[in-house]
Amino acid sequence: DERPNACIVLDDCVALPMLRKPNNAIQRLSSNYRHILGGCDGGGLLIFSSQKLTSFPPTIRACCNTVVIGKTGNIAQKEKMIEEFGDCFGGPDQFEVMLNYATSGKYNFLVLMIDGNKVISEPCAYHNWDTLIYPTPMFPNNSNQFDSNTMDEEGNSKKVDCPEEN
Repeated sequence: DERPNACIVLDDCVALPMLRKPNNAIQRLSSNYRHILGGCDGGGLLIFSSQKLTSFPPTIRACCNTVVIGKTGNIAQKEKMIEEFGDCFGGPDQFEVMLNYATSGKYNFLVLMIDGNKVISEPCAYHNWDTLIYPTPMFPNNSNQFDSNTMDEEGNSKKVDCPEEN
C-alpha cells in the first residue's frame, strides 16, 4: 500500500490560542510528523514560519531539524538565536559572526541543519542553501579554532568578502 509524502505549512500561526496549551495537536504533530506525514519512503515535511523565534513553544523548537534565519534588527531576538543555537555551531561568538555573515545583504539567510544532512552527519550551516559555511575553515566545528580577529564588527570576514546585495 503506497502512501505519498505530505507537507503542512503553518505560516504565522503564533496567534492560534491552542499553540500555548500544553500537549496540543500542533506540538504532538511537531514531534511525530515524520511518521504521520511520511509516505512509504518516510519523510514528510512540516514547516513553521514566524518573524519571532520565541513565538513557538520550546517543545516545537526542540523538534526542528532545519531552521532558516533572515536578517533581523531585533537585538533581543538575535541574542535568543545565539543562545539557542550557538553551542551547536562552534560557540556563541562564532555563531554570532556566522549569523551576521550569512544574513548580510538583501535577501540573504542562514540555513541551520541541526541534525546534519545526507552528506554531513553533524550540525551544518549554509548561506542561502547553496554554500556550506559550517563546518569550514572559516567557521570550524571546534570553537577553539575560531579566531574572531578575522572578522570586523559587522561579522564580515577580513579574508572572504560577504555576498553582494542583489
